[in-house]
Parts: sequence; structure tokens; C-alpha cells
Amino acid sequence: MTRVALVLITSLASLASPALAQTPRAPLKNVAADQIVREITYCRGEYRLTMASGDERRVRELNLRFKTDATAYGPERGKPVLLPAGMQGDRVQVIFASLDDLKRFLVERCEGVQR
Repeated sequence: MTRVALVLITSLASLASPALAQTPRAPLKNVAADQIVREITYCRGEYRLTMASGDERRVRELNLRFKTDATAYGPERGKPVLLPAGMQGDRVQVIFASLDDLKRFLVERCEGVQR
């Protein structure tokens, strides 16, 4: 078999793989209050996320990803959404409607922490 034929067969086989099949995206506009982020503060390598439900979650900086989604599937402006991101449950992502939202929400503040 020629090298070109082998590459072609391998490429076609990978396209048919169920592991590569994409699942449909769920819209992020109507999510529960415990997924809507109200405030994000950063202090000494840790982000504190305050949710619309009033709950608070702390995440180490390397375990948090920030993304934007301006498509019809993205969150409402001013209501970023928290979603799981890692396979082991240790990582999360916050998805913003725009870069302006991201800039507005991120605040560095260390309350009650001695420096």
C-alpha cells in the first residue's frame, strides 16, 4: 500500500470514530442560579466565585478557565456561566458573553487577608 493511501484510510477511519462525534451544544441563556456567576475576585492564586444563588466557590487559578461565547448559544450579557471543564471534576470554566463582560467581572481584591 502506498503512503498516500495509508494516510487517506487512516484519516477516513478517524472521521468515523464515535469519540470524535460532537454532541449538540446546550444554550447557556436559561441556566440555574447556581451556575450564573455574580462576582469574581482574585487573591493570591485563588479565584472566589459568588453565584447568583448566593453560594460561593473557591478555585485555584490553574483550575479555572475563562472563555467568551458571543454566539446564540452563549450566555446573556452580564450573566457569565460556570461549567465543568475537567474530566476529574477539578476544573471549571466561566463563559462570558463578551470580552467587555470578562473585563468587568474580574477584580483583584484580598479582603481580610494580611499581606
